[in-house]
Amino acid sequence: MKRVSFFHIVPLISVLITAYFVYHGIYGNRGFLRLQQIHQERAQEEIVANSVRREKDLLQKKVNALKSGAPDLVQEEALRVLNMGTEDDLIILESSSEN
Repeated sequence: MKRVSFFHIVPLISVLITAYFVYHGIYGNRGFLRLQQIHQERAQEEIVANSVRREKDLLQKKVNALKSGAPDLVQEEALRVLNMGTEDDLIILESSSEN
């Protein structure tokens, strides 16, 4: 039986250590694939944030218009919230089924 020399063990250990770090560099918690997943999640969150930002801007414009004291806007909003109308309102009913 041959004796395993030190010069054979060192390259083997070096290859195993390199393989360990390469594997974790790709598949680990902070590896390349996780980085790609984080970038995708961030892009999706940016889309949601932009949507929320646009909605916030629209609501802010509506609040500013109501704060300005425009009586028509205040009355319209109050009637919409209370689900009421005035006697001058024209009501158009839409059928839910297509004929």
